[in-house]
Amino acid sequence: MQILDKSDKCMIPINHCETCNKFFIGIHSLIATQKKYGRLFINVQLVEPEHTSQIDYSAFSNESELHRCGYNVIANKYSAIERQDILSFILDYGIMNKFGIRRDIEKAISLFNNRPNYHNAVLKWKDDLAFIDTYGNDSSIGEGELYKR
Repeated sequence: MQILDKSDKCMIPINHCETCNKFFIGIHSLIATQKKYGRLFINVQLVEPEHTSQIDYSAFSNESELHRCGYNVIANKYSAIERQDILSFILDYGIMNKFGIRRDIEKAISLFNNRPNYHNAVLKWKDDLAFIDTYGNDSSIGEGELYKR
């Protein structure tokens, strides 16, 4: 078990609802944070799907798990090497596996492939998919992923 003392810092992506004055974290962010830091000693209250209609999510974009990890193809933000360093870090520390990374990138490509404004982003995503396919060893391949040897 990893114990943090007062000098350690633990970054947790928490959101705040100004309407109800409550703090919350998405389940996928919680899982990724616990993978990185271990068990968090916090009060967790899961919201059942039938109650989610009472929550106003309009202020939040549909952010992918990969984007929440810092990966981005926005123009002039990261070079190919920097993006691939981020992807390597995500894989090396088990934050996501290849299957999850591919899922998020392929979803972005399918959403933006036919939009001229996103031409360069699509090229970067495709380049990063090729990088993921050749990176590391088989231990970073996730459940459900098919690959050739």
